[in-house]
Amino acid sequence: MKPLFLILCSNGMRPFLRAGIALGLLSIASYMLLGFLLYRAAPPFPRESFRRLPIRTRFFILLPLTKGWQDEVAPGHIEAIRKYRRIALTLQLAFYSIFAIEFGYYVILGHWLFVMVASGQCQG
Repeated sequence: MKPLFLILCSNGMRPFLRAGIALGLLSIASYMLLGFLLYRAAPPFPRESFRRLPIRTRFFILLPLTKGWQDEVAPGHIEAIRKYRRIALTLQLAFYSIFAIEFGYYVILGHWLFVMVASGQCQG
């Protein structure tokens, strides 16, 4: 792992900064795509019906491993909501995956590079 750190902190840390800019632009594009996909994955039944549901029920529809919402939804909408829940869960996992990659790069890797620069291990 140390050779990677030496590559990233060489040449005035330009490789680290370039990789950060590329990761940032990719993350922005990914978040925009996820936002668009989440908007397109709107509930598969009329929005008026969805808005009539209590806020607690709407919240539980988006949470995985919950079944309390099934009692308050019309039986005809349950299958459509299950499909919507699968799509929403997939998009949530993608969002958190992108966040985890950013966190690892900026916080963990950035911290170690800072320690290497502060201790004088980076040359150039």
